Amino acid sequence: MTDKFQEIELKFHCDIEGIKKLRRAQKVKDVATGNWRSRLLRAIYHDTADLALKRAGIALRTRKEGRYWVQTIKCNAKMHAGLSRVDEYHVRLRNEQLDLERIEDMQVRQLLEKACGGMPLTPVFETIIRRQYVQVAGPTGGVVEVSLDAGEVVVGGLIAPITEVEMELVQGPLEDLFQLAGGFMADIPFSFSSSNKASVGYGMLVEGRATQAMPLHAKDFVLTDGANTEIAYRDALRACLKQISHNLHVTRVSDHPEGPHQLRVGLRRLRSVFRVFKDVADVPEMRFLDGEARWLASQVGRLRDLDVLRDDIVAPVAKIRTEDQGFAQLAHELALAWDEAAPLVRANINAPRVGVFLLRLQAYCEGRGWIQMGDFTQTMRLARPISIHAELTLDRLRRKCAKKAKKLEQLSIEQRHDLRKELKKLRYASDFFLCLYPKKKSEKFLKSLKKLQNIFGYLNDVAMAEELVARHGHKSPEISMALGYLLGWHHGEAEKAFAHARVAWNNFAATKAFWR
Repeated sequence: MTDKFQEIELKFHCDIEGIKKLRRAQKVKDVATGNWRSRLLRAIYHDTADLALKRAGIALRTRKEGRYWVQTIKCNAKMHAGLSRVDEYHVRLRNEQLDLERIEDMQVRQLLEKACGGMPLTPVFETIIRRQYVQVAGPTGGVVEVSLDAGEVVVGGLIAPITEVEMELVQGPLEDLFQLAGGFMADIPFSFSSSNKASVGYGMLVEGRATQAMPLHAKDFVLTDGANTEIAYRDALRACLKQISHNLHVTRVSDHPEGPHQLRVGLRRLRSVFRVFKDVADVPEMRFLDGEARWLASQVGRLRDLDVLRDDIVAPVAKIRTEDQGFAQLAHELALAWDEAAPLVRANINAPRVGVFLLRLQAYCEGRGWIQMGDFTQTMRLARPISIHAELTLDRLRRKCAKKAKKLEQLSIEQRHDLRKELKKLRYASDFFLCLYPKKKSEKFLKSLKKLQNIFGYLNDVAMAEELVARHGHKSPEISMALGYLLGWHHGEAEKAFAHARVAWNNFAATKAFWR
């Protein structure tokens, strides 16, 4: 007999110390409906030689669970920053050998046959996991199974360790899953897992090596013109949460310089999404999440700022002053500053505050935390087509830029900085809505906007150069002289750039809005 159900669970990246802490946690024991249990799970994943099942989004495994083997098919997977929904079909077997004839659901059998295209199925990799698990009671009567997994993925001679926490909703409302996760995980460093054991194995199979966590860059939003504003908001939040959580994990486990940078980009994009949808979702929880995103961005920004100082401020001038010992000393000081900042940043991103932020952001996103009961005007705004919301938002942001750009030549440094921020807000919002309009229609506008951003962005970099003087000017006479030359050089370049600001602004102001 084939058993079918939909698995709904939260998946977390967590190190072995976090697993041990959760295993001992009193707050888990307080709501447990039984004792912790343990079992060894050996799973064998099957596919064709050209990985046809992987391409079709199907996972097929046989797994030994106690004395029995169970054949499982997973398909129709939907995963959003750790929250996974998957259709599963189970059949008990006598041994590890596949037996597709025992699949009673003909649609599932046909799905497999179509994906394989007549190619034979063979084992491709294994997972060996020691699982500790317990069921706990949710606050409104739901039941959640908490699983602590530690083991390895084996692909030929390659072995990759894996540790993760899974919380599966056995029965009851989704809110119970979020509330229990919030209580259990808040003080344990984690990031949401956007993958599973099968994807780790396939990654090793394709790469021919144990894959490393790599930074995740922002992907273009995909919106449909007819989609309503609420669905667009939810999908934008999901995309930002995925980028934030993934790069949080990368920043924790590696020294890849793009990790902190892409984490900060994800946080900035999230704050931009909050601004873009403020008129439909301005609730206290959104303002809390926006404040926490700003705080977290400031923490990881320390490393990114040091990278900018080294690569964009010091390096161009150092190439000109190759014989100047002060620049060599300055480069050394910046390297020391990075080494000093890195552990502090990691300590801050491992703080319970970060876990609370991630969990509340996910609950806000998946639980429609922006809804204000009884506000019928909000209901109307959320239901309107996203294209209407896009026009209203982009018009508003462009007007704000125009207001900040009045008397452009007379702007103070602070006012230039304010204009730069407004231009960046318009750019993020434009990027978000681009998919609604023909590419050709937006190219001229974006080119003009980027030119302005480059001019005012460089002015901001010069302000960072001035901070260098305050931080390192006293270190040695050589560094002081190098900084003096550096500051003078960049001020000169900034004035040259700003001399073109009026022409660039006039061109931008005359460019037709692509959303009209």
